Formats: sequence, C-alpha cells, structure tokens
Amino acid sequence: MKLETTAGALKGALSLMSKVVPRRATAPLLETVQFDGATLSGTNLDEYLSVQLACTRAKGRAAILLRPLAALVRHVGRDANISIEAGAQGATLIFPGGRYDLPTVEWEALDPSGEFSTEIAVDGEAFRDGLRFCKAFVSYEDTRYYLNGICLDEGHMVATDGHRMGVFPVALSAAEMGRPIITTNTVALLAALAPAKAVRLDTKRQAMRFTLPGMTLTAKLIDGNYPDWRRVVPDTAGAIEIRADRRVLAGAINRMHDVLACAGLRRHGVGIAYDADGLVVCGYTTIDLPVLAREYLTETATIGVKDPGSIEFNARYLGAALAQFDHDDVVRLMVSSPGSAALLRGAGAPYAVMMPMRGGASSDLALSTLKDWTHAQAAA
Repeated sequence: MKLETTAGALKGALSLMSKVVPRRATAPLLETVQFDGATLSGTNLDEYLSVQLACTRAKGRAAILLRPLAALVRHVGRDANISIEAGAQGATLIFPGGRYDLPTVEWEALDPSGEFSTEIAVDGEAFRDGLRFCKAFVSYEDTRYYLNGICLDEGHMVATDGHRMGVFPVALSAAEMGRPIITTNTVALLAALAPAKAVRLDTKRQAMRFTLPGMTLTAKLIDGNYPDWRRVVPDTAGAIEIRADRRVLAGAINRMHDVLACAGLRRHGVGIAYDADGLVVCGYTTIDLPVLAREYLTETATIGVKDPGSIEFNARYLGAALAQFDHDDVVRLMVSSPGSAALLRGAGAPYAVMMPMRGGASSDLALSTLKDWTHAQAAA
C-alpha cells in the first residue's frame, strides 16, 4: 500500500476511527484501521465505520494497528505531508524529519453483511436533534436490554429507563419500518457527527446504515421489543400547569442535588410544592450529615391550582431532564396528581415524562414550608 496525505487529514480520520475500533480485542484485526485506497474503515463488530480520506495518492490495502498510528500522527504538525508504505512486514510512515516503522496485521475484509433496501426518509438535522435529546433518558441496565437505546416509532424517537422518558416527534417515513431500536453506542456516535444524509434499514431489520458527509456508519440494532411507551404518557386535560424560568428552576434543583449528595444521600428527592402564588423547592437528609435545603421561587406562574399541592422527583433525573430544554427560557410542568406521572415540556414539540418518587418526605416538607412562607407573606 502507498498513501500520501497531510497529518491534519489523517488525524481527523483516525479520530473518527477511535470511536469504533476497540482498544483491546480478541482478534488483532479488530484493533486495526483498514486502508483500502482512500477509504479507511474500522469495526467493533457492532458498528462499522468507513471514512473517505483526502489524499494525493492512495493505492493498495493494509491493516495498521490504530493506537500507535494515531498516537504518532497526533504529534505531527497538521500541515505536514505524510506518506505511508505498507506490506507484509509492516508499515513505514514518513514525515519531514521522521521515519517510523509500525506493526500491521494481515488484511481481511470486515464489511458488514446485509441488504439495506429500506430507505427511511428523515430530516438529518431533526434526526440528530432527536438523538441528542433522547440519549439523556436511555437506560444502562442490562436486565432490560431493550431499553439500552432509542426506539423509532411512527414519527417519534423515544428513550426511557423506567423512571423518566424523553419523546422527540420527528418525521419518519418508510414502508414496513417496524420499531427499530438504535443502540446507546450508535446514538453517541451519531449525536457527535454531522447530520445523516440518508438512513437505510436492512431487510431483516437487524442493522441500519447511516450515510453522512464523507463517511458511512453501519450499526447493529437491539434485538428486542420496545414497550408500549404511549401508555405512560399522562393525560394533561385538567392538570395543574407550573410555568417556571428554566434556568432558575434548574439552578435550584442542581444546587440541592449537589449539596444533598455531599451529605451522603445517593438517591435523593426534591419536593416541589405549589399554590396559586408561587413555588417552593425543598430537600433534606439526616444521613451522615443533616442538611435542610429550601428555595422560594416567586417568579413562576401556576395555572389551574385550587388548593396547595406537592410532588417529589429524583433530583438528578429532574435536573438532567431540564438540561435537555436548553433552548427554552420557560418550561411547563404539568401535574395531574402527586402520585402520577408528570409531563415536562418547553415551547416545542419534544417532551419528557417524569415519574414521581413515592413515600418521600421532601414533598411533605415542601408543602409545610410553602404554608409557612405564605403565612409569613400575609403577616408582612
């Protein structure tokens, strides 16, 4: 193999390869980046990535161990010219003032099998936005492996871990698409890359192929049945609606989360109490270190509130959900009852479903704090 390119071009391509090629593998070939002319490819057997390299000369094939090659190129100036010659005895990389001999592995095609004949019509920008929104709600527990990804279901992208759920409406059009589930690793890859120009599903619905600018990613899907997520979406007709400044509410939730975590409580709740005039957020723990946290959020609007009420959420889950609405100044939290799921959304179509914590004392504390604060305001 003979290849001539620049260090900057090769560095960018190898950086992409490192997202797929494993550091350690049972087969040495899986630790390599495969050169086939101007095409670089790598795989971990679940994802297969091929990238087109900008070069002045590209001929032949070679499989070079990725880690030493990437480590070397990382320390070469971006504009420096690089030439690589590879054969059965190894590869030689030459740049101005340097010559390195690197190990190779016998080249063998690792192209993914499958007939990707089903095209899914999708807007690349919207598809990537949906991946970025939903990935915060993906489960990482092995017991329910079918939740370890994002499901594409009739115009929606959905992810849940059983405690919270993210739903991103997006136009998806394909004949007999089914309900494919994209794995967590693939989601992370696609969310970090340029928007896909084309998406195809193989005939057996076991893999998807994403065509992106200058590259192609083929990824296995999760073999499982996604649950009926629509059943847990709450009916918000007649629900109480709390409108709050997203930054103010997120700031209060995140402060309480961090302080209570330092006090030794791993999974702690924050209680939110509301009446017609405002909002109180509370949290406390007596484990290791006693902490009592209370914040009064007066710049909120509550709609449909007849009597004061309260609800409790996992602080980390609620803070992470609020972070997904970073383009919204105001968020709306719709609560039907303290024990049922609540719906969180901004001005757009995406929304989150949050399951409340049961049996927690923070919601009771928030409600009593709200009453004390209301009495103090009236007395003043």
